[in-house]
Amino acid sequence: MGDDVLAEVGQRLASLGGRVDEVGRLGGDEFAVLLSAPTSAEVTAAADELAAEVAEAIARPVTHGDLVLDLSVSIGMARFPEHGDGPEELIRAADVAMYAAKGRGIPYLVYEGKLDRHRTRRLGLATDLRAALAEQALEVRFQPKVRFATGELIGAEALIRWSHPTLGFIPAGEIILIAEHAGLLRELTDFVLDRSGAHCATMQAEGFEFTVAVNLTERDIADVELPERIQAVIDAHGLAPGSISVEVTETALLTQEVEALGVLPRVADMGVQLAIDDFGTGFSSLSHLRKFPVNEIKIDMSFVDRMVIRPNDAVIVRSIVDLGHSLGMRVVAEGVETNEAWAMLEEFGTDVAQGNHVMKAIDAQSFVSWAIFWDQYREARGRGAMPPSRRGDLDDVIAVQLESFRATDAEQADVTES
Repeated sequence: MGDDVLAEVGQRLASLGGRVDEVGRLGGDEFAVLLSAPTSAEVTAAADELAAEVAEAIARPVTHGDLVLDLSVSIGMARFPEHGDGPEELIRAADVAMYAAKGRGIPYLVYEGKLDRHRTRRLGLATDLRAALAEQALEVRFQPKVRFATGELIGAEALIRWSHPTLGFIPAGEIILIAEHAGLLRELTDFVLDRSGAHCATMQAEGFEFTVAVNLTERDIADVELPERIQAVIDAHGLAPGSISVEVTETALLTQEVEALGVLPRVADMGVQLAIDDFGTGFSSLSHLRKFPVNEIKIDMSFVDRMVIRPNDAVIVRSIVDLGHSLGMRVVAEGVETNEAWAMLEEFGTDVAQGNHVMKAIDAQSFVSWAIFWDQYREARGRGAMPPSRRGDLDDVIAVQLESFRATDAEQADVTES
């Protein structure tokens, strides 16, 4: 499907006809357009007009089977000789402008020298990330997942964290972007997989039936060696295959559908479960749920956060729960932050809760201590596991201990997925 979409984009660019000199695909989802004019002023005017036209053309929906896809575009522009005297320099300058446009949420932008400050930062961080991976200086934190019905702790999602020695906290999304540009995505995923395997082994040794979910990138699900990479972690830590699960976004499945169909079923055959992450925000289709061996869908936190005050979002959440159950899938709600959200999700029949209302993402050692307290609290209550601070049980010693974990400053607010 991803190739079909790219082919359609290429056709739309080619339809510009005599307006441009050349149109070509650079790789992935990036295209280049060469435009010439007699004077610099004419080039500038023509480029602005063309960029607006390209943005409008690409924004038209693409139909693919039962899907109607909305596309977006980020355009970077560079001029000869002002921004470079050769193709490599011009493409580099246009690339810098394109990422700046994407970061600002605008359709197009002309290169400026000051934009290179951001590129310099990115290049510097790429070097630092490579060193951090080699020195194992990154941290993986774990956010618990508990059953609504019983409060039982069933697993956690692994989330990457990087405290840069001079720049401080680097958001997970930026880490992924840096790793992609530096060619480090595989190394980053393997690092998270290994730390997740180690944590899972520790939790199982403590007596918990426990699964750790690891987020996969578009490149991971297209990697024919992914099953072997996961198996190596399972073997290294003496785990059962079901101890590791993987999460993939709808958008990643769309982009790498053909490749993923050759990889993810092999992963599933190993006993590794697959979850679709951020469900409801991407190019969702029942065909994805039919084609891929999906065991779990995760309702995006944006719906969970708004459903308390927006009836339409509540209808969407209930519908996703019903859909998942009708297909025999487990349904997880991400971003459960309040007592009201918990109560609504419990009423809808949602299977699993994940969010700061239960516990934020914490380091592996703290997680073990927290899990023991949580389990003791749940057994003492003998019923569902609404977080203790929301049921007036703070006089209970165990409840106080649980609340103390929430109060620590060891974790910045989690806003990821990914």
